[in-house]
Amino acid sequence: MNTLSRSEFFLSCPIGFEPSAEVEFREIWPFLVGKDARKNLASLPILEIKTGGLEFSCSDSLAYQLQFFHKTSSRLLQRIHQRKLTGFPELFAELKKLNWKALFFQIPNLQFKISCHQSRLGNEKRILEVFAEAWQLKEISGQGLQRVFSAGTQTSQIMQTVFVRFQNDVCTISLDASGNHLHERGYKTMTVAAPLRENVAAYLLRELTQDIPIVRLQKSCLLDSFSGSGTFSFEAMTQLQGNFQRSYSFQNWKTCPALFRKGSFHHNFEKPAPLFQQCIGLDQDEKSVVCANQNLELFKNYFSDKNNSIQFIKTAFQDFTLPENIPQEKFVIANPPFGERLKRQSIEKDWKAFLTKVSPRRAGILDLSRSIHLWHWPENYSVYKKIHLRHGGLDCVFEIREITQNLAAKSHPPNFHQRNSDLTESPFFQDIL
Repeated sequence: MNTLSRSEFFLSCPIGFEPSAEVEFREIWPFLVGKDARKNLASLPILEIKTGGLEFSCSDSLAYQLQFFHKTSSRLLQRIHQRKLTGFPELFAELKKLNWKALFFQIPNLQFKISCHQSRLGNEKRILEVFAEAWQLKEISGQGLQRVFSAGTQTSQIMQTVFVRFQNDVCTISLDASGNHLHERGYKTMTVAAPLRENVAAYLLRELTQDIPIVRLQKSCLLDSFSGSGTFSFEAMTQLQGNFQRSYSFQNWKTCPALFRKGSFHHNFEKPAPLFQQCIGLDQDEKSVVCANQNLELFKNYFSDKNNSIQFIKTAFQDFTLPENIPQEKFVIANPPFGERLKRQSIEKDWKAFLTKVSPRRAGILDLSRSIHLWHWPENYSVYKKIHLRHGGLDCVFEIREITQNLAAKSHPPNFHQRNSDLTESPFFQDIL
């Protein structure tokens, strides 16, 4: 971290999400703001795709904002130091030069995440001890590599994670700009068994709606046939929204622009319409519906003008009856309970009848790789794509099928310029372009 106009960052995401994360980065870049709260005029930085994220260089102010809008990411790391080191005395001397306390408004407690690959300094425990000695830290809790340290006479209420990576003898020290994992949006506190992470849900929604103009999606309905605690509905309604309510680590950094230390800074951003006109979540489990509705109450405090667009209904998807006022174009998404964790009845055959009744333009279902083939589909639905991913430590597939009558009119997936063009057709975006 420095006072220069550009710094180096790493935006992490689940492995396999990198191409989608890059497209999302490009899409949201024009809607960030400068330090003066005016339109972002900076050119798009060069993005280098790495395993598990994107590496790039840009101004601190613009990088920090990515966390508000980038839905599929996990963390934002800012590099503060990098040098080739081959011995512990050399590491100690280098750390003594870093005036790390000067980076913060309030001196935080520190926790370290250390990894070593093909380096002479490979003892993670000893590396942690050198950091504690060089920075004069006092251990206050935890054990082993999970220890938490204090740098002051009093324990701070602020936690800062420091990432230390040795790769081919090159030591890279980065600060976590996010704090809590970015999938923790803040507006969902109640969960059920085997919850789906919000950034995974956001990724699956992006794949389900790929190449569909946003102005068209905003006139359609999303049906979640196994809604659980409501993750898909909440993510669908906030895909285009910034998350300004939760706190971020960078807000305790001296490089944080004054704009983002004001409680009302979110008013500098436009509030676009939700991605869908309506979201309906279905679940036959009463506890799940109660959890979803409790989350909805908190969600209303975050997005008070969007609270009439989500509805959770206690019913099995097989018994669902379409409301009269539902939008004509529909999308279906499903994350049924996995047999590995929860008892699942034979519902694969009912899936065909449900889709025949609802007739969505597209439907996507997430299931274990070994059981995804068990689901019965109507004959007029063909495979749009299959995405392999790890979810909860299990090998899964997200299979998307599209109704055949739409295939003739289907075009090739657009690049990010075309998708942004679709997005800017919406009147909600005219003022910020």
